[in-house]
Amino acid sequence: MSKGGAGKVYFVLYLAVILELLIIFIERDEAEEGLRRQQRQAIQIVQTILSQLQTGSGSTGITASQKDNIVLDAKEAKNNERNYNVFVAVGDAKAQSVRNGKTIKGDDVSELDYLVSFDPNITKPEDQLPVDSLDLADPFFEAKIGTDVGGYDTPVVVKGNAPAGPSGAGGKYFILNQEQTSQQVAQGHRVKVFSVNFSPNSASSGWYRLRFASSTNKILGVTGDPKDDDTIRIGNIKLTVKQLRQVQKVLRKQAGAPGDSQASQVEKYIEKLLTPDAYKTLAENKGGMAINIKVVKPDLPPPPQPFAQIASPRDTIYWLNVAPFRVVVSLGPNEANKSVMAPARMEAKDAKNNQYYAVVDKPEVADNKLTVRATTPAGTATDEKILSVDRPRLRAERMKDQQIVRTGVDAWRGLSATYGVSYDPSSDWNNPQIPADHYQTVVWFKGVQVMNRVGTNFKALPPDVQKALMVPEGMKPEDIVTKVFWKPGGTADSSQWVMLLCNQQNVTPAPVIGLESKKMSVGYRKPELVAEQVDFVAILSPRAKEWKSPQFGAIQRLGNTETPVGVQANCNDCAQYGLVLNLEQEGDKYYLTLKGQDFARLLKNKDLTSGNKTVNVDLQLQGRGEAKQEAMTITVSVQPR
Repeated sequence: MSKGGAGKVYFVLYLAVILELLIIFIERDEAEEGLRRQQRQAIQIVQTILSQLQTGSGSTGITASQKDNIVLDAKEAKNNERNYNVFVAVGDAKAQSVRNGKTIKGDDVSELDYLVSFDPNITKPEDQLPVDSLDLADPFFEAKIGTDVGGYDTPVVVKGNAPAGPSGAGGKYFILNQEQTSQQVAQGHRVKVFSVNFSPNSASSGWYRLRFASSTNKILGVTGDPKDDDTIRIGNIKLTVKQLRQVQKVLRKQAGAPGDSQASQVEKYIEKLLTPDAYKTLAENKGGMAINIKVVKPDLPPPPQPFAQIASPRDTIYWLNVAPFRVVVSLGPNEANKSVMAPARMEAKDAKNNQYYAVVDKPEVADNKLTVRATTPAGTATDEKILSVDRPRLRAERMKDQQIVRTGVDAWRGLSATYGVSYDPSSDWNNPQIPADHYQTVVWFKGVQVMNRVGTNFKALPPDVQKALMVPEGMKPEDIVTKVFWKPGGTADSSQWVMLLCNQQNVTPAPVIGLESKKMSVGYRKPELVAEQVDFVAILSPRAKEWKSPQFGAIQRLGNTETPVGVQANCNDCAQYGLVLNLEQEGDKYYLTLKGQDFARLLKNKDLTSGNKTVNVDLQLQGRGEAKQEAMTITVSVQPR
């Protein structure tokens, strides 16, 4: 890697341009001899610098092996160690300057910085690592050696512990290799060779980066307030402060001439040479490189395949918005990165066995996407379901302008009971996608539980349950308590059930659907008319002035018992036609009689003589509880003979 090469080429190009400008300047200038002599001196200096840079020691700052691989040996730690030689390009050893009584040589490495960083992602391709001028992560180790930090034999640790094994003990993990350096110098190379011992953490596979940054003295500027006879060395060229200032003077006179921007760049470069300690920041004095080391464990098995599954056989899960949603999901393996996407969150169930919950605390009425995901280096596994959320709705509910105008509770048959009849707590819901076994209906009679069954429809109950639900006489409305629960997801845990309906007021907790003004009621069966027919034809004549109906009766059932009940009859139409209707009783049976008060009057009524007049008879069946209204009809025909 090169940090100074581009700077040198840049500098050489600009010096070449300045040299050309200076020659043009001399040929055209007709000033006094002293000025021309000053110009010639400046040209000689620039030529000397240019010559030195063109034949210098090259542009490479630091070189070393760029990458390595280590397969960790758990039994023999020494097999995990590596030694790397780092070649740092330096200046001319003959170039020396004395600064504050200290001799500074051109081949000194004033500082070599050594940093180690780590990325545990062993599957990352090398071409996806950061550029080698950067660290993989925050370096966990840093050390320095060099003439400015105590010499070449003992590194100064800035951070962390040395990443080296037994062979690096005693600070020998990072030193100047005198033997290798001497061999390189003997071959004409201006370098210093440093040895670095490295040993990775025996438990950590991944990418390690060993990064080095050097500060050298290829170019020696000034370190204090510069005097005219102070020297600046560029390679093996020695220049005085006075000479460089003369070059500056010439360059400044060219301001405004063609190429003056390049001259300005060179003038700034010279200014940096004349600024105390600024030479240390020159690109020619800097270098950097990195070694990438891939560390793997032996016989590394392939990364495990991820898995993600929502425990539901259906692609759509139907839910009600009155309870938190919870479903079991399998996410693994253990080392996978596991996630549950919003609106759900993840909650542990049995993490060791890769069991979790996907939880939505407040499900909103909508079709929500439910997504779970597990990721390993081998890839990503995803499972998705639709969570379709609705609110509990009775089938008789009515909506208008998107507002509920009728909850449907008034149609719930569980709000009424009949003495002597099995109580029916069935409820009818308009959430067809919720399975019937996700409901539970519980009934108590006078505090005793008489039914606790799955579902909401109880038209065909076993005989023993029907018997238990038989309502005895004397039962009060408050003695019958019915609760309809929704069991979220079909759970058997009654502590999670949500009460949707109750036939009693002021229940705690309150049911989802209130009774509004409705109340539980208990009553008797209505009486029943027992008659073979209810429509009759009555023929009246002078010989048969009275008609008599067949017998009929009325009963009221209580369980299996039939009790006769009283009957009252009334005919509002009869009086206006001169007809008289009577209800006669024989035991528990009844019959009707119809006759005319004035037969001559009857014969004058064309409706009666044509047989087209039908009169209505209102019957009132008087049993226990509320009476029942029934009706009979009599078509009257009056004949003259």
